[in-house]
Amino acid sequence: MNISSGAVLFLGVATFFVAYSQMRIASAKARLDLYNRRFAIYICALEYYLILSNDASEAEIKEKTISFTKASRESIFLFDPIDGIGQTMHDIMQDGSIIRRLYG
Repeated sequence: MNISSGAVLFLGVATFFVAYSQMRIASAKARLDLYNRRFAIYICALEYYLILSNDASEAEIKEKTISFTKASRESIFLFDPIDGIGQTMHDIMQDGSIIRRLYG
């Protein structure tokens, strides 16, 4: 084995390790992005609950209702259907509508 074939081998191994580490970083970033989007849905649901359980203006309630509706629809794509998060969000939205009609 001469020097040029050794250099090629070294570059090949180094390239493999760089590509592998980039793949792991990309995978970790994708998981973090998914977590952040799921957590945003949780925050939106919490804010929706709090706005309905407190005395709030109609404009505040409408704003939170719109953002909760968007989050509810997004949850269908971000969570596994087996988890039931999408259905739970739908149920909360329906219950919120009832609360708004009764007490609004």
